[in-house]
Amino acid sequence: ELERRVAEQTAELAGANDALALANQRLEARVDDLARFNFLLSHDLREPVRSIVSFAALAQRHAHSPARLADDLAFVAAGARQLSDLLDGIEALRAADDHRPARSRVDVVAAVRERLRAAQRANPAARLSLSAATPDSLAADTDADSVGRVVGLLVDNAVRFAGERPAEAVVEVAADGAETVVRVRDVGLGFEWDLRELVFAAFQRMHRREDFPGAGIGLTLGRRLAESLGGTLTCTRAGVGLGCTFELRFARWAGAASAETRDVEVSAAP
Repeated sequence: ELERRVAEQTAELAGANDALALANQRLEARVDDLARFNFLLSHDLREPVRSIVSFAALAQRHAHSPARLADDLAFVAAGARQLSDLLDGIEALRAADDHRPARSRVDVVAAVRERLRAAQRANPAARLSLSAATPDSLAADTDADSVGRVVGLLVDNAVRFAGERPAEAVVEVAADGAETVVRVRDVGLGFEWDLRELVFAAFQRMHRREDFPGAGIGLTLGRRLAESLGGTLTCTRAGVGLGCTFELRFARWAGAASAETRDVEVSAAP
């Protein structure tokens, strides 16, 4: 009995140490984010403000030259959009840090299917599908909205960064022991494998702003939503011109998955 109690307490202590290590790791990530945010305040936010101020002044000088005035105002508008994107990104990350999932018994396959249908309606030319390996249903104790948002962010990235190829994303839902796994695989522009952690940094961009507008917070937001579920979001495959695969993992109920699998068609219809 003493040996059993010692073993139980040792296991509990090991679990507590693992949880503390994970908390420290996430705290370090937040410190890095704060340093990056300070740089953002001193550089990225100043850049569009300077552009707006400079071209607004030029617009005043060119008030009697319609062609030059139109060019100046176009640069003012571009600077305003860039500033708006950055401020929206900051607010989205703040909201993600405050997010508290509403947990309930969720059919993860149904939640993912619904998010794919919404993405398909928004991007009719894209090829978005569930993998044939996905079961008909998979129950988990989680927040359907958070899972859907992460999948939506990954699918949106697959569409945005498709390059010259037709946009394509294949999503697989699976059970792996005590965890639910959602994989999103695309064939887009991709990035170097060595950058697989850097892509999750806040306001980090892999491509030029001129080619792909936005704040550069999509994957950062996805990872924070995953962490709010007690899960993880990682890149498991990447290559320049080869696309990439992202994997969302979070806890589930044991024995909740159906063993039956079939091909699942994703329709744009409601």
